[in-house]
Formats: sequence, C-alpha cells, structure tokens
Amino acid sequence: MGKYQLAFMLGLASPLMAFVQGGYMSGSTLPPNGLSVSLYEKEGGRGKTTLMKATMLAYGNPDELSKDQNAQGSTDLARIAKLSMWGTMPASFDEMGRTGETSVSNLISAVANGSGREGALKDGGLRASSRWSLICLVSTNRSQRDMVTVNEAESSAVQYRLLELDV
Repeated sequence: MGKYQLAFMLGLASPLMAFVQGGYMSGSTLPPNGLSVSLYEKEGGRGKTTLMKATMLAYGNPDELSKDQNAQGSTDLARIAKLSMWGTMPASFDEMGRTGETSVSNLISAVANGSGREGALKDGGLRASSRWSLICLVSTNRSQRDMVTVNEAESSAVQYRLLELDV
C-alpha cells in the first residue's frame, strides 16, 4: 500500500516541481524539470489506473485527463504536446506496456528534459516547445526499465530519470 501512497502524493506534489531546482519566481518561465513514475505490475486489476484517476481528480475530470490507452491512443508527438499544455499539472499515461520501446524511452527522456524537441520551420524560423515541470505517472504491465534497456545500449541516463514502483 505504501507504494500507491507514494505515487499518489508525488502526483499531488507535481505543481511543486517548478521549485525543485530553486530560482523559480512567479512570472518567470518554468524551469525544465520532470520525473516519470512507473506503476508496474505484470498482472492487471491491481488498481494502477484507479490510482492515476484518483490523483487526476484533484485537477479536473479524471476520465479526460488520464484516458490515453496507448496502443490505440496518443501518438508520440501528442504525448509531448500534452506535457507542454499541462505545465505543472501531473501527466498520466495508462497502459504504456503496449507502447513501443522507442516511444517509452523518448517519453521518459522528454519528461526529464522538461521540454520537447526544437525544430526548424519551413521559413527558417525555430519551432520551440513549451517547458514543463511535472510528475508523469505511467501505468504498465511491462517494466519500463526493461523496455528502455531493449531500446538503448547506453540506457543508464534514461534509467536515472525513471522511478519504477513494482506495485
């Protein structure tokens, strides 16, 4: 039960992530910062999705804020766009075990980096991504750490950016 309580409290504390590195003041841009928390259990029906919905209830309609269901749900770019929109609210992505290893690794890295990739526009301008400082809750029936290891030979940097709770 303690792991569920930890994940719940981390989700509620997400708005405080902006203050972790120090120096953030009202009116300034968010410092790029984030932590992914994976709720992992091989078997279903353990309450992972319910916990994420309970956490999201503090911020609005939990069905709208945690409806990803990733095999048929959001694309990689849509997940990054959601992080940009949420800012300091906790993000939640359900059933990430159905998602490919590259997508999982990219999401964990993006959350920790606190912003999406910049890109060039056709006219030569720069497309910048909004910053975020948040906690990202992920539920999965497949270990996110194992998925990252399969994807990258040098996965230690991504591994440090993930807290996996075997619930």
